[in-house]
Amino acid sequence: MVAGTACAVIFGQVLPPGSGSVVNATSSSQAPMARWLHALLMVWAITTAWGFVFPFGPSEANAAPPLAMLAQDAPADENKGDGDRGPDAPAPADGNKAGPRTAVVVGLNGPIDELASFSLRRRIELAKERNPDLLIVRIDSPGGLLLESEHLAVLLRDIDWARTVAFISNRALSGAAMTAMGCDDIVMTPHARLGDVGVMAFDPMAEAFRFAPQKLFSDVVITMRALAEAKGRPPALAEAMVDRNVEVFRVRNRDTGELALMTEKDLAAADPQGNRWEKINLIVESQEDRFLDVTGTRAVELGLADATVNNFDELLQRYQVADPPEVIEQTWIDSLVYYLNLPWVTGLLFVIGLVALYFELQMPGIGAGAVISGLCFGLYFWSHWMGGTSGWLEVVIFAAGVIFVLLEIFVIPGFGITGFAGALLIVASLIMASQRVTIPKTQIDLISLRNTVLSLVVAGAAVVGFAILTRKRLEGGRSMFQKLILAPTEADPELSSTASEQPAQPASEPAREAGPETLVGAIGTTATALRPTGKVFVAGRNVDAVAADSEFIERGCRVRIEAFQTNRYVVREEEPA
Repeated sequence: MVAGTACAVIFGQVLPPGSGSVVNATSSSQAPMARWLHALLMVWAITTAWGFVFPFGPSEANAAPPLAMLAQDAPADENKGDGDRGPDAPAPADGNKAGPRTAVVVGLNGPIDELASFSLRRRIELAKERNPDLLIVRIDSPGGLLLESEHLAVLLRDIDWARTVAFISNRALSGAAMTAMGCDDIVMTPHARLGDVGVMAFDPMAEAFRFAPQKLFSDVVITMRALAEAKGRPPALAEAMVDRNVEVFRVRNRDTGELALMTEKDLAAADPQGNRWEKINLIVESQEDRFLDVTGTRAVELGLADATVNNFDELLQRYQVADPPEVIEQTWIDSLVYYLNLPWVTGLLFVIGLVALYFELQMPGIGAGAVISGLCFGLYFWSHWMGGTSGWLEVVIFAAGVIFVLLEIFVIPGFGITGFAGALLIVASLIMASQRVTIPKTQIDLISLRNTVLSLVVAGAAVVGFAILTRKRLEGGRSMFQKLILAPTEADPELSSTASEQPAQPASEPAREAGPETLVGAIGTTATALRPTGKVFVAGRNVDAVAADSEFIERGCRVRIEAFQTNRYVVREEEPA
C-alpha cells in the first residue's frame, strides 16, 4: 500500500536500513534518557491535539445506522405497524402512553442535501443518548436528493429506542415525504401537504431536469411501498406518490366487507378471477398523470397520517409530553464536521499531517512539524468521532501505532517488525475511523471504504513524491530542501564569522573532497549550536550535522565526525585534552 510505503520513506529518511539509532550507528545498546524523553514528547505532541477536542464529542462512540439502501421486503414491526401503535397505546387513534412522556425534537427544514442529511443523522445520535420516549422530527421541506432521503427514511424506520413522530407543519414533499414515511406516526396540520415523490433526472441533451423514466424510478416505488408496509400505511398510496400513471381505488371484499386501497396491479394479484373484490371509487388525488399529494385532513382520511393538530403545543398534549422537550438544533459544528468528513478534505489532512511529520523527523526536536501533524490527525479523528464512525478503539490503535514507530526510530535498532507493525496499526486505525461497520456489507459501506483507501493512497503518493523531490540532488550536490532552507549563504554573518575564526586543519587531517564518507573521523568545530541538528565547519566548509545520542552541543565546540547518515553527519563532542 502506498500509505505504508510513505511511512517507510519518511522513517527511512531518518533511519536507513542497517543503521542503529537515528543519530548514532555506533552507540551502545542502552539509549540515553534524552532519547526516551524525545520519544515521549513526540507522542504527547501528536496526541494532545485531539485530547482537547474529544470532550466535546459524544460520551460513547455510537455508530450511526448504516447508509444502506432500503430493504425491499422489510417486515412490519409487531409493536409499531398495521394499526397497533405500540404496546403502551390504549388506542391507535392517539398512540398515548399511560403517564407523561419525555421527548426530544430535531428539525428538518429546507432542501435535503448532504449537509442536511448528515446534520439530522448526527442530531438523532445525540437524541439517542437522552433516552427519550418520543423522537419528534419537525419537517418543513420541499425535498431534495434521493439517496440522502432514503438514508434518513431507513434511519428513522429502524429506530427501536424511541417512538418516532413526524410533525409536518407546512409541507413534506418529494424526499421529505419519503423521510416522513419512515416514522412510526405522521401528524400534520390540517392544511399541510404530503406527497409528490416524483423522481427527477438531469437530461444532458436538453440541459435541464426532467421526470425520470420508469426504469429509473421503479426502485423508488419498491422503497416507498416497503416503508408504507413497515409502518402500516396503504402501500398503493405510497406508490402513487412516485408513479403518476398509477391510479388507486377503494375496494371492498365481497365476502367479508373489508375495505382496502389497491392499484390495478394489486387487484389483479389479489383476485385474478375478479370475484372477491369490487371497486367502490377512485381516489381522486391519484388520477392519471398526477403525483399523489394530499393535505393533512385528507391524509388522515386515507390512512397516510395519524392525526391533525393546529400547532406544536397540541402535538405535545396529544402525546402527553409533560416537560418542555429538548430541541437539538443544527449548529456550526455540524457544518464543520460534515466538511471535514469529505473525502478530499480527509486526503488533504493526511497529506499535510504526513508532510509535517516528515519535516519533524528530518529536523528532530518538538516543533511546528509535530504540532501541525498532531492537529491534522486530531481533526481527522475528532470529525469522525462526531460523525459516529470513530471511537476510543481507533484512537488507542492509532496511539499504539505511533508509539511503536517512535520506539523503532529512537530505541530499537533498524527498521524492522516494530516499525512495520506501528505503520500497519496507524493505517488500520485511519481506515477503521471512517467506517460505520468493521466489515463492509452494503454498497454504501464499500463506497466509504473506497474513499478512505483512495485518500490514503493519494496522500501516501504525495508524501513519497515530496520525500523524493526533497532528496533530489541539484547543482552543488544539495537537495532542493537544503537549497531552499538549510544551506547557509556566504552573507550569513554568523556562519561566515565562524568560518573565519576556525583554526587551520592539522596536516595529518587534510580536507578530503572525494565524497561525504571521506570526512568520517575528521575533527571540526560547531558553526551553530546543535540542538541536536545544526552546522559543523570541517574541511573548509559548513556541513549539516546532528549530535550523537540527541545531545545538545554549543557553538564553537570541537567535534569528531562518526558517521554519515541521511544527508548529514553524525558528530560527537571531543573531550578536552
